[in-house]
Amino acid sequence: MFRLKKIYSVVLLFFACSFFGVAQQDGNEEEPKQINIVYGANFTKNEAEYPGASIFSKDTRQVQFEHQGADLWCDVAIYYQLENRLEAIGNVILKQGDSIKMTSKKINYLGDVKLAKAWGNVVLTNSDMTLRTDTLRLDREKQEAFYQDNGTVVDSANTLTSKIGKYFMELKKYQFLD
Repeated sequence: MFRLKKIYSVVLLFFACSFFGVAQQDGNEEEPKQINIVYGANFTKNEAEYPGASIFSKDTRQVQFEHQGADLWCDVAIYYQLENRLEAIGNVILKQGDSIKMTSKKINYLGDVKLAKAWGNVVLTNSDMTLRTDTLRLDREKQEAFYQDNGTVVDSANTLTSKIGKYFMELKKYQFLD
């Protein structure tokens, strides 16, 4: 009988520790925030081409979305709400706070990881530099921008062209390769 109570106590202790461990772990992890529609303009669906997506297009003003301190404007947006991702097409502008602005022809944005891939005449600017390239990846979580298809950076003192480069937004530092 004593042995059965001891086994019961061990099992109960195991489940209690597991429960509190999971509860504590869930409390520490931050859920990804949903991309929010600020202005949707014209709304359609096309399940054949874009299954599960909502399609927004501009009318008198551009479509606008917001996600954790960044605003995005475009002519057409294909928004996959369940996947928390967005395809922005035409005259795309992405602004983060007062300091970072990126323009391009197209952006694919993944809300769960705060990652944007922009292409087509990409221009990234802040208060003291301009970066031009054809394709740029912008990691909003790490605050880094990365290109590998030639880029030109212009600041108050220099103009530098490289094949591969990285820009660290918080530090306002560059890393050039090739």
